[in-house]
Amino acid sequence: MTPIVAIALITKLKLIFETDKQGNKETNKFLAFQNGSFPVAKENFYFMQPDKYGIGPIDTAIKMFDFANTFNFVSEVDDFIKPGSDALEDIYYDTLKYAIPANNTRGPEQEERFMKAIAFLNQAIELESGEQTTYLANYDKYEQLYKIAVSEYKNRELAYKNATGDGAEELKAKWINDESALKTDIERNLLNWETLGKRSQVEKYLGDFLALSAASPTKTIADLKLEYELFTKATTIDHLANELNYIPTYFSPVNFFEDETGWHEISLDKSEVQSLVKQAPERLKNLYEINDEHIDINTVRFEYTVVDIIREWLHYNDFLLQPFWKLPAASPPLSDGIGGGNLPAFPQKIIFVRKLSVETQSTVPAEPGGTKRLFDFLFQKLKPAVKTTLLIQTDLLTKKRNEQLFKTKEILLKERTVPDESRLIRGKKITFNPRFMQTTRLAKPTISRFYKAQWSPKVFASAGIKIPEIITPAPPVTITTGSEIELLAFICNKVPGCPAPDPTLSWDD
Repeated sequence: MTPIVAIALITKLKLIFETDKQGNKETNKFLAFQNGSFPVAKENFYFMQPDKYGIGPIDTAIKMFDFANTFNFVSEVDDFIKPGSDALEDIYYDTLKYAIPANNTRGPEQEERFMKAIAFLNQAIELESGEQTTYLANYDKYEQLYKIAVSEYKNRELAYKNATGDGAEELKAKWINDESALKTDIERNLLNWETLGKRSQVEKYLGDFLALSAASPTKTIADLKLEYELFTKATTIDHLANELNYIPTYFSPVNFFEDETGWHEISLDKSEVQSLVKQAPERLKNLYEINDEHIDINTVRFEYTVVDIIREWLHYNDFLLQPFWKLPAASPPLSDGIGGGNLPAFPQKIIFVRKLSVETQSTVPAEPGGTKRLFDFLFQKLKPAVKTTLLIQTDLLTKKRNEQLFKTKEILLKERTVPDESRLIRGKKITFNPRFMQTTRLAKPTISRFYKAQWSPKVFASAGIKIPEIITPAPPVTITTGSEIELLAFICNKVPGCPAPDPTLSWDD
């Protein structure tokens, strides 16, 4: 894939995932591609349903530790993921410890409304399918389905708007024929979000919850600090006083790697390339060695799915972004809003891809026994200095993960000598059922943020991607890969100026 094609495809992905329904840039998030240090294989996700796949408690615990330690990182604001040296959970906990709350308190009537909001959002419901969920989780599910429909519309709309030259008329005709159906799909998913997802009710109670959290900041922060400490105590391994900690971090949906779940297609046609390159930011073009503007593909197609990272302990919207707290005067900000600070950004969603198909314009021999990922196609023509930086960072991250994983395995395997496997995680007995792994938890404060999406304990580790050999038929050559998954990129939250205390509140200065 020549640099100009790679730049066009990256630009299209950014236009899909970094913009709203109208195509306007969303400043609170950005797409960051993995740097080569996040390989995954399908079997690393089986621990989410251990009975189904025959995963034992020790292997399950190892993968949970590995996932939490791998994906809870602070990121720089960049086109590639650049983890900082401090863990996300450490930055968050330090913020809870040193946060200065405003001096207001909820009255009895406000407290009643506050508890009513929490009760509604956490209320357990059973769907017609038999699925156990909550009102908030159900809302999240239908919101995501609506966003997927919007993404599919944007993918096709961008192809129509940017198509020029050979093949453009065919793309434009297909758009004219399909646009109505794509809009209908958006409208149907929006209606389902409004009705089945009870959008207006959920958003009313979410609004009450956020507003009333701010009405008693001292209690809110104290409860969140206690909740975090309970989570860490419930997930500490203590073997001969050698403690090993992790903070529970999961993903949703639990079965995203299965064929029957929601995978969707993104494509790039050669007729789109020139127009997309014109829209590409200069910083992206500067990553590549662009010797010519040769377009060496007819089409690129692949399936994708978006997976949420679930951090039950991280209160982003309902604490970090709220105006009822501040830091001591000498403290650096969490974020200055432009990429600086202790918490400029962090990953919130992961984009996985599979079934890559690249139709080239000329016969090119396949690499014998070779493997190809979309990542390889996109970034094989980076400038040497950029490649060197990525390699150094990849080596550091891989070494750090391997060290953590070795320590985790060493301690957990020693625990095999403990007859009662429930002692694997102190204060927390692991049990399994076919739907999801549940845990018997320590009591949590009522302020607890609700379970986002389909909550289930889950995690991944690293074991490499298994990709079939490249298939090279007669010209034009179509290079394809199988259904094995590849982690391509992260959708990151870009933290605005934070903290942003409200000067109209009462503060102890």
